[in-house]
Amino acid sequence: MLLFLAAPLIVFFGVQLVLNYYDCNIPLFQFINGANLGPDWLWQNITFLGDSLPGFVLLIFFIRRHPPILWQGFLITLALGIGVQAAKHLGLVSRPAAVLDPQHIHVIGQLLRNYSFPSGHSVAALAMAALLTPLLPKPARYPLLALACVVAWSRVVVGAHWPGDVITGGLCGWYGTHAVLNLTKSWTWGFTQRWGQVCMHGIWVVAAVALWWHDGGYPMAEPLARVLSVSALVFWGWTWWVRRRGGVLN
Repeated sequence: MLLFLAAPLIVFFGVQLVLNYYDCNIPLFQFINGANLGPDWLWQNITFLGDSLPGFVLLIFFIRRHPPILWQGFLITLALGIGVQAAKHLGLVSRPAAVLDPQHIHVIGQLLRNYSFPSGHSVAALAMAALLTPLLPKPARYPLLALACVVAWSRVVVGAHWPGDVITGGLCGWYGTHAVLNLTKSWTWGFTQRWGQVCMHGIWVVAAVALWWHDGGYPMAEPLARVLSVSALVFWGWTWWVRRRGGVLN
């Protein structure tokens, strides 16, 4: 009943947000973007973690606890990535750098002007948080979720997105991940067959190697990208070697 009564208000405010998207976002964007919250190198590295490539590569560290995680991460990245790109090209929302005077915006890293809504980095950050939180002990879940939120909101700090892009992207990432997991929870294709595992690990290795040269448009994050690439490949090689020798990973 409460939802029924609130529905007209939700629709009204939703329409107002669509019709006045820039006016609704500009004050909060200018407050966050102009707050001088830290050095540029810090925010380049934080926002880089919202890139889908490092997020996917980092899943290898959880494969001992949850073997299907690479396939799940791949399916989530693929499904949500297609959805995000479709929304961006259908919505055609301009980014802050294309709307605001250059004197009223602080851009960190690459200058982006088009395809603002929703924030793909926010989708990826909250998607990874939704995928990983059930695998962690409770005391570690809240720090992970907090980190994902900081990564998402970093898109405003670096001047790449409106607050509305971040909020929508985060919600899509969180609930979209749960939707994909529910749809595939009884799906064993690729999870159990040896050929599926070989195929998935091959895709992962390519992604991990590509991460060495990938900075996502944030040059100051290049050292972080290379550390993550090497660390992940070393860990993957170690787990493969132990299993090859018939050892047990505890």
